[in-house]
Amino acid sequence: ENTGINSRVVFIGTAKDGTDFKKFYQRGIYKPEEENSENERWKSFTFKADDGELISKEEVNRIKMWMDKDIFEQEYNCNFEVCAGSEYIYYRELVKIEKNINSDITYDPAKPVYTSWDLGHGDFTVIWFYQVHGSELHFIDYYEGKHEHISTHAANILDKGYTHGKSLIPHDGIAHRVDTITTTEETLFEFGLRPVILKRTPNKWASIIESRLMLRRCYFNKEKCEVGLHHLKNFKRRVNKNTGIAEDNPIHDEHMDACDAFRYVSEGRAHWEHAQVIHDNDPNTYYNSDNYWY
Repeated sequence: ENTGINSRVVFIGTAKDGTDFKKFYQRGIYKPEEENSENERWKSFTFKADDGELISKEEVNRIKMWMDKDIFEQEYNCNFEVCAGSEYIYYRELVKIEKNINSDITYDPAKPVYTSWDLGHGDFTVIWFYQVHGSELHFIDYYEGKHEHISTHAANILDKGYTHGKSLIPHDGIAHRVDTITTTEETLFEFGLRPVILKRTPNKWASIIESRLMLRRCYFNKEKCEVGLHHLKNFKRRVNKNTGIAEDNPIHDEHMDACDAFRYVSEGRAHWEHAQVIHDNDPNTYYNSDNYWY
């Protein structure tokens, strides 16, 4: 409505793909074909840190030393493109620990191997294998199988020849399956895999955030965990169709089974965080630290 008042409004923000701010910004970019249109009344201006006009070069270099490259591009260089993957849940954290993914992360016979399971009911049964090295978690192997009896999965696990610690099983491990007269828990006990039943996850997104923080202390065997890492990298959350903003709601797709099994490692922390660390002088010494991945 034309009130006769010569007024102005200014929107100030940083780049974040899919937000209303980006839409306002794009309206103000000059396009000759849009002359005399409503958009002609909008003007957009971009001020980038790397241009050197607002922040000194020394200050910019200092910030770059500690800030994630993509976040710097978003917040200081007004780059909308780097945020296009904001729906990916674990991808950015995995990029940060890329040096922790290599062929040197192998089985240590002196330490037990813990397993974390997601049980398949028509989809994949997934298992992560990991060992505790002080404050580090070394993921040495990954397994997934479909349309097999739970005893087949258990036998395949034993065939790997690891010395097994506890097996973390989700709450449905105590339920009777349609393909067996025993529960998953009972079957794994029979195979000597020491199952531990976890409580039902009260808040899945909070559990995901916890496991995302845990990634800071994780190391992966590049070859044996390749499939599992593929699932972690491609695990996404839903994007609101109206706002374009990623919601705290993961997508249930082919990647979720592996990611559920991974977050159970975090949920079952009490069963492995006091894992024994063998020292030359004191073989009975145990590592014990609360909240170590924060």
